[in-house]
Amino acid sequence: MAALLLPWETNPSRAQEDTPSAIRTQAQTLTQQGHQQLDNGQAYAALNSWLKATELYREAQFPEGVMGSLINQSLAQQELGHQINACRTLLEALEMERWVCDSARINQELPENPEELLRKALQQQPNESVVVLAQQNLGDVLRQLGKPIESKVVLNEAISRATRLSLPQTNSVRLSLANTERSLYERSKELSQTTDEPLPNATAVINAQAQYRETNKLYQKIGAARGNGQADVTLQAQLNQFSLLLDFHEWVNSEGKGNPALQALAQETKPLIRPLVKEILTADFSQLPAQASIYARLSFADSLIAFSQETGDPFIQPLPLALEHAQAALRRAEQIGNGRAKSAALGTIGNIYTQNNQLAIAQQQLEAALAQAQTVNAWDLSYQWQAALGGIYERLGQRELATEAFGGAVDSLERVRANLIAVDTDLQFSFREKVEPIYRDYMRLLLASPTPNLEQVIRTNEQLQIAELENFLQCGKLEQILLSEVNQIPNVAIIHVLNLGDQYEVVVRSPDGSTHRHTPEAAVVKTNADNLLLNLQDRQFAATAEEDFLANSQALYQQFIAPIKPYLPPSGTLVFVLDSVFQTLPMAMLHNGQSYLLQNYNVANTLGSQLRQPKALGSRKLRALIAGLSEKSPSFQDPNAPKNLTPLPEVEREIVSVEKNTRSTVLLNEGFTRDRLEQKINSSTFPVLHLTTHGQFSSDPEQTVLLAWNQAINVRDLDRLLRSNGNPNSIELLVLSACQTAKGDERSALGIAGVAAQAGARSTLASLWLVDANATATLMEVFYQGLRQGLPKAEALRQAQLSLLVKPQFSHPAYWAGFILIGSWL
Repeated sequence: MAALLLPWETNPSRAQEDTPSAIRTQAQTLTQQGHQQLDNGQAYAALNSWLKATELYREAQFPEGVMGSLINQSLAQQELGHQINACRTLLEALEMERWVCDSARINQELPENPEELLRKALQQQPNESVVVLAQQNLGDVLRQLGKPIESKVVLNEAISRATRLSLPQTNSVRLSLANTERSLYERSKELSQTTDEPLPNATAVINAQAQYRETNKLYQKIGAARGNGQADVTLQAQLNQFSLLLDFHEWVNSEGKGNPALQALAQETKPLIRPLVKEILTADFSQLPAQASIYARLSFADSLIAFSQETGDPFIQPLPLALEHAQAALRRAEQIGNGRAKSAALGTIGNIYTQNNQLAIAQQQLEAALAQAQTVNAWDLSYQWQAALGGIYERLGQRELATEAFGGAVDSLERVRANLIAVDTDLQFSFREKVEPIYRDYMRLLLASPTPNLEQVIRTNEQLQIAELENFLQCGKLEQILLSEVNQIPNVAIIHVLNLGDQYEVVVRSPDGSTHRHTPEAAVVKTNADNLLLNLQDRQFAATAEEDFLANSQALYQQFIAPIKPYLPPSGTLVFVLDSVFQTLPMAMLHNGQSYLLQNYNVANTLGSQLRQPKALGSRKLRALIAGLSEKSPSFQDPNAPKNLTPLPEVEREIVSVEKNTRSTVLLNEGFTRDRLEQKINSSTFPVLHLTTHGQFSSDPEQTVLLAWNQAINVRDLDRLLRSNGNPNSIELLVLSACQTAKGDERSALGIAGVAAQAGARSTLASLWLVDANATATLMEVFYQGLRQGLPKAEALRQAQLSLLVKPQFSHPAYWAGFILIGSWL
């Protein structure tokens, strides 16, 4: 967050000389008051002061003052976690269009290169220091919104402008750019950890390596700049570099041991750590503004805690030094009366004592930190201290207190879910390490009770899946109901399959509302799930003999279904809420030794547990917009498109089969552009949207795409594109045909859930792999026939899959098992 007092804010005499009106003097007083309030942790009060100052500057017709006050407003909005509002405020200051902040990268009127458009808009700004400050803050906010590419464009322009003006804050802007480069490094590192597919994995590692080098070089250059009047920038660069070096070495030690290039780079940069720590130890933190000095000390303390786990170097005692800085931060927070900063300092002190195995003192400090956080409604801090306390209580054998603490952490997370990423931007890349374990530890402790609360386990699992989906989309809170809130429906059982690290759990809610559990054998589940997934993702799966995968399918049936069979209806619908790798396994092909699960039940999924109220489609609503690609198109060359694509001539047959059973409008090949699709959605309401085109679902949002003729449509574009008619719930059924999950990506089904959520669809039919085109056309024809006859969607899909299973040429699961129904099964 870039802050800088502008000339008329710091020099009252100049304000009176240059702007003699009493109104401007009053605005200048409010501006200074706002900075003091923000430094004391009073962000709402600061925002209110700056709102008043803005109006006064407008009244006095002082444009530069208006722009400065809008920048100040954005500082308070960032502190409050309102990043979208901060972004829009900065665009107002720069007189730029709001599309830069919105989820869609482009709209109908914009060219296909939004980065170039953004660059041109920035270059049209006047050469003024206040413009540089606005651009720097815009770059920071775009990074926080998960737009590092746009952030980089903005910050490079700000650096060019600051250099031309010879501004002293040029290094401050470079620091923002370094933080954006680090964001790109974190994104590539995360991608390398979530895919086992050789080419994407190798590409992600190479990118992460290059981005790490660039980030480290920038931090090093800024940290070496002295005497520039910005000691806080120099120190922050050194602190960020220290954190980066530790993060990189941790990644290499855990993930890169078999990668010589990473090992060599780690050895090359390891000698930087010791002199860097020594350099930071000579810094005068007290010269920084109060709040900046507090968080700089806490950042250093956090890195020293991590450093204590990595080093045996006798020259430094990391934990005593960390404690010294955390206690100094606490004293400063108490002096200025900043409750949030006080909580942060107390929590850091508690973590230091935990690391030093002094649990009684750690408990005392963390309890004080939690009480302070709750006093100031800092729920984003509360969940951290509650989770830390839960870990301490469990180590002390106090399981009830541990369960209560983790439950409190989950409740606190639910309070800040809408701003989870905005509050801590690192979470978008470390969700699995920082947030997921809290939900899973809570469920594990609940299940360890002699009388486990299975309803609470179910609810917590659903909350986790929604939080995971929101993190994937980097969006606000999804306004969907939990599956557990759906009224009981006859002949429908809901089965949760949980992955709790060293154990798996199956929890079922029977049609009568009762809940039951079973604990499968973890080793059996993992071995058979991994082997089955390898078969499913083999491009030659259709040629794989049944005996080569049936044993895995039967073993999983025995672990997941057989033990809970007494609690299932004799027929009807099974709705699965699946965890992690299981989301890419089609439950319909579990086998009991005589038949597939599909042959006895309708099967539906609720990926992400996001759901609109289940509701039947009704044959009268079979009005469909169909869009498809049967020919090679320019979008095949899109950088985010799947590789080695081939035309899909059978798509035309599939479209004909859908047209037979619906009242349809068709966009085919050149007619299926992004703009034409949006135009049609705007012009009328289509309860059914059927897309038969190449697409890929991935745990990386950038790689989750659907191909139109002219470009790949990113999952984050879909929200605006598919809801552009102003009705966010107009799509009753979204069909995604000819798409596939990313091979080797165990969380690729997140992409399906993301597309479904962005579309606002009540139900989504998607394919886990690229199914034979002739089989797909046959399945779709029978599926829509069933819908026209009034069958529930899950039953219509089952009948369509059975129609393939009984045909000798399509009886192999490769032809029918890849289709899954997500959301409403009615």
